[in-house]
Amino acid sequence: MTKIIIQGAGVVGQATEMFIKNYNPQLNIIFNDPPKEVFADNADWVAAEYLIVCVNTNLDESLPIPENSTANVDAAINEALEKGFRGKIVLRSTSSVESVQKLIEFFTTDLIVWPEYIREATWQFDALKPAMVVLGGDAKEFSDLFSSFPGMIVITEPLEAMIAKLSTNTFLAMKVIFANQVSQLCESQGASYNVVQQLLEHEGRLGTSHWTVPGSDGQPGFGGKCFPKDVRTFEASLVKSGIHVDLIRAITTINNTLRSNGN
Repeated sequence: MTKIIIQGAGVVGQATEMFIKNYNPQLNIIFNDPPKEVFADNADWVAAEYLIVCVNTNLDESLPIPENSTANVDAAINEALEKGFRGKIVLRSTSSVESVQKLIEFFTTDLIVWPEYIREATWQFDALKPAMVVLGGDAKEFSDLFSSFPGMIVITEPLEAMIAKLSTNTFLAMKVIFANQVSQLCESQGASYNVVQQLLEHEGRLGTSHWTVPGSDGQPGFGGKCFPKDVRTFEASLVKSGIHVDLIRAITTINNTLRSNGN
């Protein structure tokens, strides 16, 4: 029986277990989360075939260019290796492009990137019914563990999988800012944003999500755990790659103004 250890028993870790067991209930899944005093046995580390990393990657403001910290990911992987784990590492934690490159260089085909698209408020729904599953790396055997999943499973390269995740959150954050600016324009001109919002949603090419102003927290702009740090991480990757960043940097600048002013 395939044995899997999930590093991190938070929302992403629980959602990961829920998804896998829903489509393959026979799997032996064990959690390891020292801060929560949940520990895998030594024998489990040696026997496990997959380590799924679901730890927090908070924004590291101490870096010259702030981006998602690698500290928890590094600690989770190092703990596993020190305890005898020799299987494949599946990275769910949202990480920078550069940190994924380093993991690829070290683990080569033993690294799989499985981006998570889980909203904390609806994590159980998102866990069981993802729009698709994206796996970056040598992941065919891993994907066979949940082959009964009726949706699309896309296997690509690790970097492509993580860039897609960072791009998704950055684009949606940018869309929130755009919606807020349209709302401000309507207010300044005496127009109804509700009417304009409906027109935009029904236009066909713009999508129907992330138009509501204010957002679900009752405030303008965006908050939450993911958008702020992922936008900054995407920006950092652009800077390091020598790519123009004014558009992406403005997302954070405008959002900070919206959140601080309340409009």
